[in-house]
Amino acid sequence: MDDTPPGELLAARDCLVAAGEVWPSPQPREDKYAGVVGIFAGSDTFPGAALLALKAAVKSTSPMVRYAGPVDPRLIALALPEVVSAPRPEKAGRVQAWVAGPGIDEDAPEALNILDWLVRQPEPLLLDASALQLVAKNTQLLRGIINRHTTGRATVLTPHAGEFAALARALGNEEQAEAAAVDQDFDRRRTACAWLARQTKSVVLLKGRHTIVSDGDVAWGVDAGHSWSATPGSGDVLAGIAGAVIAAAEKAPLLHCILGAVAVHAVAALHAAETPEGFAPISASDIVESIHAVVAVALRHAHEEADGD
Repeated sequence: MDDTPPGELLAARDCLVAAGEVWPSPQPREDKYAGVVGIFAGSDTFPGAALLALKAAVKSTSPMVRYAGPVDPRLIALALPEVVSAPRPEKAGRVQAWVAGPGIDEDAPEALNILDWLVRQPEPLLLDASALQLVAKNTQLLRGIINRHTTGRATVLTPHAGEFAALARALGNEEQAEAAAVDQDFDRRRTACAWLARQTKSVVLLKGRHTIVSDGDVAWGVDAGHSWSATPGSGDVLAGIAGAVIAAAEKAPLLHCILGAVAVHAVAALHAAETPEGFAPISASDIVESIHAVVAVALRHAHEEADGD
């Protein structure tokens, strides 16, 4: 029996219209507090992960971005004066979505406590990077994520192949752990992604040149068309984009928000790599600087499509 879920592989550029349809843009009566994202990220070892996620969120949407974590608030303020900092998520103030994981210290006792607190909150929660490794190591935390669905709380997991494998093994399935590797065929990776989404009652974003997004019922692929985003910190940028969109586009389907974030990230990386002389290597910071222009293209295409109907 074929258990491959519905869905197909789409070019990132072709997804920009759909991205523009869900992308939040300020309405006449909205203010900076409508669609706030909170980000728990960074550590003494990896402060840059927090900065990349925060910069991406700031570039992606108009509402406030809150930082909650151990990175010196003076460093945050120097790099991003728009961001409001707190030492822990409990102290951050109201948000409409949380992002947790980029660059956090897995060995710090408070990291597990903070994740446990975040899992129990009502807002949509995106878990990335080190947060996924901690979930894979902690049965209680994994169970808490699965149980979020029973009370209508949305969760997004954004693993690369290694993090996916750790989660699959925590769920007792070695076959699915191997199926997500980048050298596996597209349909096998889609099937694995949908499996993890069903098991965790989450939307799963499986990273790769062919990034897959699944809610368990469908599994769509987004082909970046390039590999310029295979650079350190690129995943932190994607987490920031996705979290900001989830927070600010509360009424849009979660699956569509994540697909839109993946498309914008992929096209932003391509734009960043393009020079008058051809394509050249980029950094994650370069991707951040291209988000603004790509969102403008997505919104324009969506408006043109709507006007043509």
